[in-house]
Amino acid sequence: MKNQNIAVVMMVKTPGLSPVKTRLAAKIGEKSAVAFFQKSVQVLSSSLVEFSKELNIQPYYAYAECDAAAHWKLFPAFHQGDGGLGQKLHNVYSKLQPIHQAVVIIGSDLPQLSKEILEECLFSLHNNSSSFCIGPTEDGGFYLFGGAVPLPSSVWLNTPYSVSTTRKELSQQLNKYGTVFNLKENFDIDELEDLVKLKENLQEFSVLCPALKLFQEFDWPEN
Repeated sequence: MKNQNIAVVMMVKTPGLSPVKTRLAAKIGEKSAVAFFQKSVQVLSSSLVEFSKELNIQPYYAYAECDAAAHWKLFPAFHQGDGGLGQKLHNVYSKLQPIHQAVVIIGSDLPQLSKEILEECLFSLHNNSSSFCIGPTEDGGFYLFGGAVPLPSSVWLNTPYSVSTTRKELSQQLNKYGTVFNLKENFDIDELEDLVKLKENLQEFSVLCPALKLFQEFDWPEN
């Protein structure tokens, strides 16, 4: 029998076992990039704890390395499995979709994720069991995916990642299996410009995402 709650899975890498935020590290140095990654995970985790008190969700970590379980304790955690990003997304989604009402997958680099965005996604999944949710990013990718029905691995494997058409091509794949609902456009933190945007808009973002107060003590790298 399926759980009636919705799984919200954060895809993570483990500092010390894998390089993290490599594009950001090329601009601000590995130490600062790791520090941002750790703070972002802390903020997102704090948000998910709060969201789980009000929304019908069960948070998870899905970690990239097979020997990283000891590093991820706050939520139930499991290995993403082997393969490229498409295969890993398929592994994560297909593991949880049979046991939850729906599955939402997020990255670890969207600390400004608000309850309102997640609520909008959950509402669409609750009210149309054959719908999918995508959170578009400004660069053509996506910061969030949600779905409730089984999907073949081809949906994930036939989508090219880290290109300007990623979201568009994923949507085209999903249209064969249901209706795609697009959330408000947002940005994840991949490049230095993204980090600057987060820093400059931190006070505004904090209104919708109170957990961002954890960045008040953050040692921001030089632009």
